[in-house]
Amino acid sequence: MKVAFRVDSGEAIGSGHLSRCLTIASYLRLNSDMQCFFIIKSHPGNFSSLITKYGFEVKILLLEFEPDYFCGEYDKWIGGNYRTDASSTLNFLRTKNFTVSDWLIIDHYGLDEKYESIFVNGGFQLGVIDDLANRNHNCDFLVDQTCARKPIEYKNLVSKNTVLMTGQEFCILRPDFVQLREIAIAKRSQYLDTDSIFINFGSTDPTDVTSRFIDTLDTINSTGKYRIVVAVGSNCPFLDKIRISISHFSGNIVLVIDASNMAQLMLEADIGIGAAGSTTWERSVLGLPTIIVKTADNQTTVIDRVLDFGIAFFHDLEIANQCEALVA
Repeated sequence: MKVAFRVDSGEAIGSGHLSRCLTIASYLRLNSDMQCFFIIKSHPGNFSSLITKYGFEVKILLLEFEPDYFCGEYDKWIGGNYRTDASSTLNFLRTKNFTVSDWLIIDHYGLDEKYESIFVNGGFQLGVIDDLANRNHNCDFLVDQTCARKPIEYKNLVSKNTVLMTGQEFCILRPDFVQLREIAIAKRSQYLDTDSIFINFGSTDPTDVTSRFIDTLDTINSTGKYRIVVAVGSNCPFLDKIRISISHFSGNIVLVIDASNMAQLMLEADIGIGAAGSTTWERSVLGLPTIIVKTADNQTTVIDRVLDFGIAFFHDLEIANQCEALVA
């Protein structure tokens, strides 16, 4: 049996969607004889090298135009016409001898039932990974790992035959996070004081929040009490700016690029600072107290539900921006 993942990543998109697909593909390869393939668009900083590093074959589809990543319309993220995208994807599946017994899994905010129906009507089995619950889907199953997400929220968005897997019990996590959970919870139960702070705004931090927090922490860390660990990917467009902020930092700070031990870094931290992307669930499973920051409009639901669970504090970046403007 074969499985193909249609997913995108890049400097503006980040790597969260790709990361969860890689987690699933790695599990399938380890626990079955399934062959897994990845189909991505040639977005700047698209992490294709990460896919090959994991040992999977990747097909890169060329962009038809430069996407507008910050316009709020997810179909603009595709970088082309969805029909052309589907045709290119179908051609690749055929070259790999995909049949009706094989699967295509789509993890993409810009693709919906129009795109999915092309494959379903062609006889393919199709799965969707989503966390927005904002558009119609035509699929055999749908996974939404948002905490407290209920199947009823997809009632009018999928057919009655779609298998829905919603909520935190379907969280897509790499094994190392699961393996360290008990150790992490035991560590949190013996908490005495905050010594270590872990900062991570995804692999690319396209809005450059990281350097702002480094600069802010520098103003309140006059005693040098805190050890700051900053994790970011080499594809981050603001990496040089982050390095400058770190060079000016007066206390103990470490920069980790392309960390392969994220679970260990979170385990060692007393407080995390980050966005509401896929790392939200990684921090949660390790019981890491977190200051969560909204860096995109699509994070509103996740933040609201995390706050309802009482597992994070919210920092309103928009209000902070307004305050800085007034001071200036």
